[in-house]
Amino acid sequence: MNNFRYIGKETRRPDTPDKAAGKAHYIHDLQRPGMLYGKIKFSDHPHARIKHIDTSKAERLNGVRAVITSNNSPEVRLGFLRDNFALKKDKVRQYRDEIAAVAAIDPDIAEEAVELIKVEYEPLPGLFSPRKAMKKGSPLIHETDARGRPRTDNLVPLRFHHESGDLDAGKRAAKYVAEGEFSTPRVQQCCLGTAGCIAEFDMNNNLTIWAKTQIPFLAQRDFNRALSDMGLHDKNTRVIVPT
Repeated sequence: MNNFRYIGKETRRPDTPDKAAGKAHYIHDLQRPGMLYGKIKFSDHPHARIKHIDTSKAERLNGVRAVITSNNSPEVRLGFLRDNFALKKDKVRQYRDEIAAVAAIDPDIAEEAVELIKVEYEPLPGLFSPRKAMKKGSPLIHETDARGRPRTDNLVPLRFHHESGDLDAGKRAAKYVAEGEFSTPRVQQCCLGTAGCIAEFDMNNNLTIWAKTQIPFLAQRDFNRALSDMGLHDKNTRVIVPT
């Protein structure tokens, strides 16, 4: 183990002194020239069809520079299966699904503009349990898969198989065997830096993102795909992770 530089040895975090001294710069400490502030309009329903989106009042608000929905922006797909649209166009499938986005000269104006966006919904039955979602005849959350093919159930063909040890032998050797259904509450880490990101294009339409992420290389891949979806082919993304 002595031949390794880091493995098996104590390693000090290079950002610890600045954090302890209060000198660290987090995402909200950063400023860029001409920076605008963005806010998102989220869904009010767990499951509903979007019948109409009215952004006219938000667009007329002084200080608003842009209001986008799926009606005036490219179709950008996100997620592991790329079946999640950045801005939902026909349906919302959970609370806080993104419907519209606003850019304004300050956060308060952006927040006010979001409140001025009116969405007309057709509520649909919600599903709040995986077991209920798997039952035959349950409301379809996704009518089509990522390739646009019709779906007949809510089962996603994503298999994961793992084996470790001999389960049957373990049961036979155990003094007690307990069986049940267990759940855990939602867990959220408590970071010193708040969540957020800053995006900046250069004159060649290459993108720099400052983001609080633990997966900068995966984020770079997703942003590059988004650029391609937006018609910006062969462009690059640089992801910078602040403290």
